Amino acid sequence: MAERWQVACILKERLEITLRFVAWYLDLGADHITLFFDNPQDKAIAVLADEPKVTCIPCTPEFWRSIGVDPELRFPKRQNLALTHAYQQVEDGWLLNVDSDELLLVRDDVSTFLETVPQKAHSVRVLPVEQLHTGKTEVLHLRAAMNKETARFVYGEDARLFGPRRRGLVGHSQGKSFIRAGVQVTWLRQHWPVLPKGQDHHEVVVRPSDNFLLVHMMGEDFRAWRSKLEWRLSSANFSPTLREHVQAALASDAPRKDLRRLYRALYHAETPKLQRMAEQGVLFQISDDLDAPAKLRYADVLKSR
Repeated sequence: MAERWQVACILKERLEITLRFVAWYLDLGADHITLFFDNPQDKAIAVLADEPKVTCIPCTPEFWRSIGVDPELRFPKRQNLALTHAYQQVEDGWLLNVDSDELLLVRDDVSTFLETVPQKAHSVRVLPVEQLHTGKTEVLHLRAAMNKETARFVYGEDARLFGPRRRGLVGHSQGKSFIRAGVQVTWLRQHWPVLPKGQDHHEVVVRPSDNFLLVHMMGEDFRAWRSKLEWRLSSANFSPTLREHVQAALASDAPRKDLRRLYRALYHAETPKLQRMAEQGVLFQISDDLDAPAKLRYADVLKSR
């Protein structure tokens, strides 16, 4: 019997991004999706109200207090506690804890893969890749994490923009986890579960491959990236090095121009850079359109409301 799995996410997104997320994971076979809306008035709550496999939870002050959380707590801590609450409701199967800009790209069936996980494993952590802009729309280019020497080889002087610990990525390099139901979990962090002190955490780590990728789309386009800059700065979402460069661009005489230049350095890759990534084994090229399985699904959702 295939393993059941569901998804939980706390988010504050444009409607189309929320619906793509829902469509994507339903198409992948998720049995259920729980969405915690940091904006309790989010339009997606009404749009998804009749979707039987989706639970929408407006994160009002009353909700936070109902699960023992101070509504004024910083977002990263509220995020962890909301996802911990979601995990506590899971009775069987697995819970995947991801953000709304993180999409699994899987060639095979997720449930079938989870069946192969050793019984002693508490969780499965999938390492991330990041989308690149190359001007070649027929192929999706994705970069994986790399060591410092590889980052210097690939990016040259721009390697300093990424900071010393992000391993050539703008976002996290730790990945996100499926957590098996029934594990004694103290709380969920963004990347993995925390077990009681003294208890060993057994996890399976899935490295990027042609068959299994966690695509982090935080730089999907300049508009989306720019709209979240202040939030990412306030939540310590950037490396210290990148934060300094973002702050300098915001404070410059031409912030939009400087931010666009920074965005290009971080997310654009011409052929020579792609060749260097390929040579080092940190480039994945996918011929499919990342949105293809989801576009029809969320268009149908919109049409039905």
